[in-house]
Amino acid sequence: CRIINQNTGTPASVAGIRIASRRQTIAPAGQYIPDGFEISNNEIVTTAALQGHGINMTGSTSGSNFDTGVGNSNWKVNNNDIWARIRGVFVNQGLADSEIRNNNIVIGRSQAGVNLSNTGYLIGAVHVNNANSPPANTFTVANNRVFVHSNNTSAGAFGPVGIGVTSMGSGTDRICNVYNNMIHLMTTNANNNSTGSFRGIWATSAIS
Repeated sequence: CRIINQNTGTPASVAGIRIASRRQTIAPAGQYIPDGFEISNNEIVTTAALQGHGINMTGSTSGSNFDTGVGNSNWKVNNNDIWARIRGVFVNQGLADSEIRNNNIVIGRSQAGVNLSNTGYLIGAVHVNNANSPPANTFTVANNRVFVHSNNTSAGAFGPVGIGVTSMGSGTDRICNVYNNMIHLMTTNANNNSTGSFRGIWATSAIS
């Protein structure tokens, strides 16, 4: 499929494909968590606003937060061409036994008819920020081709980042494999690097 999002507004987050978990207290009440899905063989272009994502996995709440350990599981993002302003694949809700493989991801590089100029926070191709402590699992980011251009002019942790793993949830039985990725980073302003955010592969201090 060819998926193009050219939203011209300025919402906090826009994506070509959005996977949204939710809890709701109105009928039918409960937790609704997409699992076992595959996003493959697509061309995804997101020029939308300043926060354009290629694929955004997130969640919303109504009444209360998700239960601990709840999140998307057993999913695949493979063999896609992704062009986006701020992040190619943003994983913010669940990782369990899933993978991102063999994708071509381009962030912030404008071309004829496609404006991807960006000024957002933590610009990167893949950003894993699991917010809900999934059970023991193995997560893999492998064989992806990545180009990230940060156009920021502000000092701070704005990128560019090739692959960032900032949270795998609590516990010692969570494994994140990152290997065989080709990463090219570019920035147009030295202020981007003031807090060391120019990173090919970034794992925070909580990740080992």
